[in-house]
Amino acid sequence: VDRLKDIFISGGKNVAPAEMEAFINDDTKVIDLQGRTVMPGIIDPHTHYMQVAAPDESGMLAGQAEMLSLGITTSGAPSVRTDQLEAFQSLDARGELVQRVHVYLDYNGFCNEREQLEAFEAEQFTQDPDLRLAIAGVKMFGDGGACNAPAIAADYLDSTPQNLKDRGFHNHGDLYIDAAEVTNLVTSVDAAGGITVIHAIGDLALSEALQGLSDAYDTAP
Repeated sequence: VDRLKDIFISGGKNVAPAEMEAFINDDTKVIDLQGRTVMPGIIDPHTHYMQVAAPDESGMLAGQAEMLSLGITTSGAPSVRTDQLEAFQSLDARGELVQRVHVYLDYNGFCNEREQLEAFEAEQFTQDPDLRLAIAGVKMFGDGGACNAPAIAADYLDSTPQNLKDRGFHNHGDLYIDAAEVTNLVTSVDAAGGITVIHAIGDLALSEALQGLSDAYDTAP
């Protein structure tokens, strides 16, 4: 074995090749890669591979397998509904969640549904990297775009096709939240140890989100 290509991990850290011999004994697990390459796992902080299948656990496992085949070992699942969270927790409890997954609870949904407005208050937020499943925070949709129309400062053109007008592409579009609501959510989630992530596409939504974040920062203890 070419020692210059060996990797020895002790206490979560790589040990230099020259120091390896002192650690190898009968209990050491030695893996011969036979010329293959080792690289750190890829972190995808925003992906729906598993989430879109939830609460179908077999579909979630298929999504997980596909991500692992691409080298993605840690992922962030945004806007997770209660039923989807329960499916993630079920897989974790059975030891079938191989990835490390950070989920962000759905605040108002991409169509501005408000059924789960207070769901996050009962959750214990954490970003502990040693957990397979962590409820890291909350996802807020600031405007349309995934559903309905992005919120823009100028009016949409009168010449916009009717089928788009029917979806909200008229006047200023669909602004779901204002700066004050962003401030309130960020402040409460931050106090609970969570992270707030915000979907905002149109310039009006971006402006409201940035103002809300600025106000939350200014009022933070």
